[in-house]
Amino acid sequence: MLSPGEAIDLFLASLKRPARLLVAISGGSDSTGLLTALCEAGGDPDESGITILAATIDHQLRPESADEALAVNLLCDQFSVEHRIQAWTGEKPETGRASAARIARYQLLCQIAEELQATAIVTGHTLDDQIETITMRQARDPERREPEGTAPREGRSGDAGMSSSVLINGRFWLFRPFLKTRRNAIRDFLLRRGMGWIDDPSNTDERSERVRVRLALAGLSDAKADAWGTAVDLAQNRRRSVSEAAAGLLRQSATVWQASAARLDARALSAPPEVLFYAIGTLIAVLGGREHLPASEPFDRIMSRYLRGESFRETLGRVLLYNKDDGLYLARESRDLPEMQVSMWQRELWDGRFEIVSHVPAACTVMPEQGDVATGSYPDVPTLIARAAWRSLPHVIVPQEFKDVQVQITPVLAPFRQFLADFDLGLADCLAQLMGLTTIPRPPLNDLIRKT
Repeated sequence: MLSPGEAIDLFLASLKRPARLLVAISGGSDSTGLLTALCEAGGDPDESGITILAATIDHQLRPESADEALAVNLLCDQFSVEHRIQAWTGEKPETGRASAARIARYQLLCQIAEELQATAIVTGHTLDDQIETITMRQARDPERREPEGTAPREGRSGDAGMSSSVLINGRFWLFRPFLKTRRNAIRDFLLRRGMGWIDDPSNTDERSERVRVRLALAGLSDAKADAWGTAVDLAQNRRRSVSEAAAGLLRQSATVWQASAARLDARALSAPPEVLFYAIGTLIAVLGGREHLPASEPFDRIMSRYLRGESFRETLGRVLLYNKDDGLYLARESRDLPEMQVSMWQRELWDGRFEIVSHVPAACTVMPEQGDVATGSYPDVPTLIARAAWRSLPHVIVPQEFKDVQVQITPVLAPFRQFLADFDLGLADCLAQLMGLTTIPRPPLNDLIRKT
């Protein structure tokens, strides 16, 4: 484990400079300790090359939240830190509110980061948060797979926990320097400086799953917490190894056409099963436009047939899988495809697989491609797969008077679109290349640190 000061010193030493760090601060002990430690260690921006910025997201879920944001503003004034307050406006969902608030919070932080030209976003997640997150994931479903923190195939899905660095919305890297630091150490750090923090009453509301888990883990000793941290390190290293091996497998044996159909040739079968499963599972999620990898039971059944060398035609996660002697072919099913309207400058996600940006000064209709497969679009691909892939592509209908105006269509990597953990960066890069996308932004870390 690390003290708050040690954690921040290591983090700042890893950063490329100059850097502009946007601290997400609610006023609670973790984020207040983060801001304080960064300001102390960062020193004079002109000398250190580190500029500290801050942002508070007012979720407007409690009457006192606006006053708390103003209290944080006063704290930032004491540190001479530029601070932005942004409210999450509009109606809030009755169910799934915590998840919706999380998504909205990160979107708003990215907006502020762009406005302030921040290099990265920094949050105060602690080792205690890490332990709680893993415990919740394991309790929900031992077979669950998620884009961030899934240990593929062996062990339980939450074992890898939260990554210390995550790419948010493909735009900004978010760092969590306190993931090896306990909350009580942060509070002691603040108390020694005569500083307090805001206690959010929702953190004691036992209707929340996290609160119930936190109470169950109360009194966890430092020794046991340190053991958790060691186990997470091992799981993350293993996750990184499997992910990088899956990337190597796809580079060697995968071909993708029109960002809508793929083939794995026979060389893929020589890979270790856990690598093969992770590569194919992620490819299914990308082609199907799904954030999560396929459910374990049907996926394991299909993969067993694949490993036995059977010929088959199956569907899973909205993807058609067709195994033949020359390889495994995959394409999005040509059913349940959406039709939508896109306005000028509007950025829309179509079918979870393509981002549509229209420059047309009128509404355009986006619908599945119709008609026969264009000649040369899917060379040497079985007709079944080629037809399905072609009919799963977006077709934009532009008003006749604007037929020469551009509509931009870009494939997206659904499992990594919102959150890309650093241990999956190589795999995401490989898939981006296969799908014809540009290289994914690198974290702003020193080269030696990044390679390590």
